[in-house]
Amino acid sequence: MPDPAFDTIKHMSVLRDRIIEDVSVGYPYYEALITFADGLITHGDYKGAFKLLTTLHGRKADNESDYFHGRIHKLLGDIYYVWADWGAAENEYMDALALIGDFREGMSRIYLDLGNIALEKGDWDKMDGHYAKAISYCTDESYSDFKADIEINKGVSFIIRGDWEKALEHFDNALTLIENEEDYGRLASCYLDIAVSEMDMNRINSAIQHLQQALGFSTESGDLNLLALVYLARAKLSIKLLDFLVARFYVNKVFQIINQTGNDFAMAEALKLRGIINMGEGDLEKACENLEKAIDLAKKIGNWLVYAESRIELGEIFLKTEKIEDAKESLLDAKKKIKGLRSKKDIER
Repeated sequence: MPDPAFDTIKHMSVLRDRIIEDVSVGYPYYEALITFADGLITHGDYKGAFKLLTTLHGRKADNESDYFHGRIHKLLGDIYYVWADWGAAENEYMDALALIGDFREGMSRIYLDLGNIALEKGDWDKMDGHYAKAISYCTDESYSDFKADIEINKGVSFIIRGDWEKALEHFDNALTLIENEEDYGRLASCYLDIAVSEMDMNRINSAIQHLQQALGFSTESGDLNLLALVYLARAKLSIKLLDFLVARFYVNKVFQIINQTGNDFAMAEALKLRGIINMGEGDLEKACENLEKAIDLAKKIGNWLVYAESRIELGEIFLKTEKIEDAKESLLDAKKKIKGLRSKKDIER
């Protein structure tokens, strides 16, 4: 049976190319085309959206307003953010701020985006400043989900800094904001972040409880990628408890999801965990095979945390098998990559 989502993307791509070829773009079509570009981004066609937006930006439509160009800059910033080009994204967002005027929701969203960039770069003072401005434009209780996102991101910043207690404080604040809403995705993400923090604090029973809540909400949300993250966290906890049979069960669950989503980031993490499970079970040959697959995939997609962790595990195997030079090479490579980790995108939660 044809996949409706695939057909939608295919038809949108064809329409996109026809629009770009058509030199006559004028108001009122201008706004519709910007909205169309937003749809391309939603469907993951970042290159197509970028081409359309830059084409629109280079043209002058009748009666166009600064607001339209502000939207273009905002969407270009979103694309650069996905591409992890923080400098370009920040420039686009700043240009958008200068153009959208007094549109409060737009201002709040852009300051949230700027705060997220500061989080990625590890600039905590700038992050706090942008988030404070974002909240200042939130005028009523309808922004509770928005404020919850900020609390979650602040919590993540403290995970990166190793302050688990402070991270939990912000995650609890987020839960307070969204606990009465049926926003299953946010609830699942929040409980997952709490559980990950508790795992690092060795609060095992509480982590298990919160992972179970994350599992329930992620299932309700229907977000398979989020569900995969929960299964990965549950597998990590089982490895921590040396329960390799349960860990294997959850890793297999992740592979079942990957067969549907093709999520390479989840695949790299799952291969790494499968290798660690093999090590725990004493199958060093199979462990090497899975860890090398994880390393190759992590390098391909730029997931340097999984790359470094897999290199460390591989180095441990080389030490056990007395391959000292190979162990040195693997561990030194891991050390170099870990030193380069700075951003939230590098540190997969």
